[in-house]
Amino acid sequence: MLTLNLIGCGRLGKTLGRLWSENQVFSIGDVLTRDVESARAASDFIGAGRSITEITELRSADIWLIATPDKSIADIAKQLAQMDLIQSGNIVFHCSGALPSSVLDVQKKTGASIASIHPVKSFADPLNSVESFPGTWCGMEGDAIALQVLKPAFEKIGGQCFCIDPQNKTLYHTANVMVCNYLTALLEAGMQLFEQSGVPRETAMHITRPIVQGTINNIYTMGTAMALTGPIARGDHQVIKNQLQALQTVDVNFAEIYRPLAMVALQLAEQHPETNREDLLVIEKLLNERNDRFNS
Repeated sequence: MLTLNLIGCGRLGKTLGRLWSENQVFSIGDVLTRDVESARAASDFIGAGRSITEITELRSADIWLIATPDKSIADIAKQLAQMDLIQSGNIVFHCSGALPSSVLDVQKKTGASIASIHPVKSFADPLNSVESFPGTWCGMEGDAIALQVLKPAFEKIGGQCFCIDPQNKTLYHTANVMVCNYLTALLEAGMQLFEQSGVPRETAMHITRPIVQGTINNIYTMGTAMALTGPIARGDHQVIKNQLQALQTVDVNFAEIYRPLAMVALQLAEQHPETNREDLLVIEKLLNERNDRFNS
């Protein structure tokens, strides 16, 4: 069984380490984190591995996962190369969705192959992530030799791998951020508006859960255009005008969130054959007007 060293073992590292250990995909070697407590906690969670806190304590391995924050990945790769730890035939990879595998290019001088495998998943809680990982889509790119080993390693723990273009990785990651992180931010903006309207946050969380879940279900069964409902889908330009005016009085930033999202919704509404095109043109004009128009 190939040995895997984990460098940086936060929520993602703990999840993958435990899954690979339990499914006997890799033998977990060293688990490196910043302090003793987190290193021991990571090893305990994984159920394997030697917890260490200094990069100089690392021993040799076949596979190296650099699971640190993105800003540290290139520096860690450079340090490893300078230590002569990486041997020819080793695989060095990271799981960043934002960075290409080429940030590890320094490792090629050692004879290692490099790759990036990005699980499209929110690793908010490691225990839940372990249980829910099967079915997770994983975007991969890098050296063919590395992917020949890593692809089946992810598949054995339930991952579904697909290829991504490293040259377009920023756009790829931006798409993930928008549908995950910014969905969370959008819901928070909605919660704040509910509070401004006099509806307590706790109540708002309860009343919006069914409609949010229903909308998501509709999107993935009907597509985004057919799932669109509300005033723009109906062409109700007076409602849009009133809402923009209300947002301007509450918080101009909310109006500036509303406006570009409404433009995207407008594009979707144009795909509805029953939508009145004249109404949509009025809405488009409203959305393009300057903010000070609504303050007059």
